[in-house]
Amino acid sequence: YRVERAGAPTVVIRDGLDETADGLERDLPGAGDAYRAFVREVRARYARLAPLQRAPFRGPAALLSGGRWRDAPFLLRSLGGVLARSGLPAPVRDALAVWTHVAGQPLAAAPSVMALVPGVIHDVGAWTVAGGMGVLVDALHRAAVAAGVDVRTGQRVERIVVAGQRDVALDVGGRRLPVE
Repeated sequence: YRVERAGAPTVVIRDGLDETADGLERDLPGAGDAYRAFVREVRARYARLAPLQRAPFRGPAALLSGGRWRDAPFLLRSLGGVLARSGLPAPVRDALAVWTHVAGQPLAAAPSVMALVPGVIHDVGAWTVAGGMGVLVDALHRAAVAAGVDVRTGQRVERIVVAGQRDVALDVGGRRLPVE
């Protein structure tokens, strides 16, 4: 992607780390090495934190294993705080924070994990689903129906009925529907 701002060099983030860093260095001397160091740091954080995305939530205790405790201060900062400590020049920080502008979110309120995006872009890469995200919804719907799930749309759930630790029914449209 490319971020252009009046009075600042255009910043281009490419899929290749070296291509990105070399372009930054050309336009902002010193930025290439700073960017490489930043990406190394966020890749290491991503590698430590990624297992938390694939495991049941265990709360703060999950940070105690795998050296993740080192990332607690990072997780408590905002994206703005992380970028301020990065050593990157302002145009590069702005380019890495562009998504907060798109979402209308203040940089000081954006979660620090957004800083991991450059590590993902230059490692596993960014991709999209052929046919758009709706293809995933359609596939999940077909699988649920094939498994015998009664899928209802356009109806408001009025209440979730809980017994002990289990959901046992839904009140929908004036009817109580048992759930498994």
